[in-house]
Amino acid sequence: MLKISIKTQLLSSILIVLLLSMGVLFYFSYNNFKEKVNNSQAHVYNQKIDNILFLIEQKYNILKKTGMEVAFKESFQEGTIKVLKEIFYKNELDSSLLPFVISDEKEYLLHGKYKQKNKKIYEKEKNYLITLELKEGDITLLHKDKDIWIVFKHFKQWDWIIGFEVPTSLKYKELYAYRNEFLITLLIILVLISLSIIIIVRYILKPIDSLSKVSKEIASGNLDTPIAIYGSMELSILAKNFIIMRDKIKASIKELENHNIILEDKVKYRTTELEKSYKELEQILKNLNITQEKLIESEKMASLGGLVAGVAHEINTPIGIGITAITHFLEMNKNIIKLYDKNEMSQEEFEDFLKTSKELAQMIFVNLNKTATLIKSFKQVSVDQISEDKRCFNLKEYINDTLLSISNITKKTQIDIKVEGNNDIMLNSYPGAFSQVISNLVINSIRHAYGIKDKGCILINIESRDKNLIIKYKDDGKGIKKEHLSKIFNPFFTTNRESGGTGLGLNIIYNIINNNLKGKITCVSEEGKGVLFKIVIPLSL
Repeated sequence: MLKISIKTQLLSSILIVLLLSMGVLFYFSYNNFKEKVNNSQAHVYNQKIDNILFLIEQKYNILKKTGMEVAFKESFQEGTIKVLKEIFYKNELDSSLLPFVISDEKEYLLHGKYKQKNKKIYEKEKNYLITLELKEGDITLLHKDKDIWIVFKHFKQWDWIIGFEVPTSLKYKELYAYRNEFLITLLIILVLISLSIIIIVRYILKPIDSLSKVSKEIASGNLDTPIAIYGSMELSILAKNFIIMRDKIKASIKELENHNIILEDKVKYRTTELEKSYKELEQILKNLNITQEKLIESEKMASLGGLVAGVAHEINTPIGIGITAITHFLEMNKNIIKLYDKNEMSQEEFEDFLKTSKELAQMIFVNLNKTATLIKSFKQVSVDQISEDKRCFNLKEYINDTLLSISNITKKTQIDIKVEGNNDIMLNSYPGAFSQVISNLVINSIRHAYGIKDKGCILINIESRDKNLIIKYKDDGKGIKKEHLSKIFNPFFTTNRESGGTGLGLNIIYNIINNNLKGKITCVSEEGKGVLFKIVIPLSL
């Protein structure tokens, strides 16, 4: 029968357990992350499609307001496709991502690969047929050359289907990167642990071998003469030698000396390991701080992205009305010229033309003026979002500009936001910091304090007192549980992680107020009774 040493058995057992544990860990973590990626990608692309549908619906509503839906439908649809092309091909960086629009005539109005004129090429394509059949949803198709994931929705008013064809390599880009990094990390950990185990096992068993040799020498009565090892395995040798050593006083003394040496070596080894662990923990803490800074910077960029969305949303309506009015004016002008050339224009028709022209000109002026005002406000807030410079500004006006910049979010709710307090507070401070604080507080209330259809009121009160600026932010939403109240400013603490919450919103506010503005923020809340944030900032920084 083959005899295996304790060293080999111990090493084999530990390595097998490690491999099994890491395999199970990889399996569950990979599948869990894959599920999160699926949910995340579905949310992202559905949001993109919803934004596109919102844009199309705005165009459709503008068309309905003209009262000439049939006459201008085709031109409005062409204009919409032109705008969508600009959006798709300007913002999408990956050329493998294929946005598409299928018309009510079952033709691709927009596709990175197919055109209307070559319908015969794609009319038998599986992805095209399934999309037409389902009209709304998401599917994954397996191809020999490339697997694709298709997500799409239906715009019923024009019977359009809008969606994206996403290669699974793009959809699971983060997953594949995670898999590779995870496997490399596991391999490195496995190698390091294996080496450590080998060293530790050899170190632990070495004294036993040495003790066996010493016990033989003591049993023979001659400590100076080397004696060869006999016997089959370490344990049998150790057992025989200990039976002989119990009758030897010198053996006991020698054993104590050997144990002292071993203990000293173990103490040195453990000390070295502790020093190494301490250095590793320091590096891990440093990496966590770097990661937190990057996540905070990502939150700031996300806020700036929301600001850009606000620009598109707010100026679309006045510009659309202006375009409709000028189109109508040009048509009227064309008709009046025809009547004039034919000498068939009556005074009543001319007066009606002048009256309507004046109304249209006023409408165009009002909407273009509104657009200019919106752009000016958005421009100032966006510059402040990315700038860390100080400047003088009126606080109440700036808070209103900030609320205007996120109106694309607030308008979707039934929450009334009011700004009260002194109209004449002028600050020489960092406007971008105030913009981030106010916008993050409002967005935090919308996400956590109210349901989708809940009505509510947010009150922002500002005052100056004793060389301090005092801002009181209050909402009448769900409030905060008592056990959560002490944790709300902690990084990564959130009760809404399943909906994409990062737990950084209030932490960013806390850091901005304490570090940038040298102030303090406190929170008072009861569950079901809303929340009150009190911010105290020195007027002079």
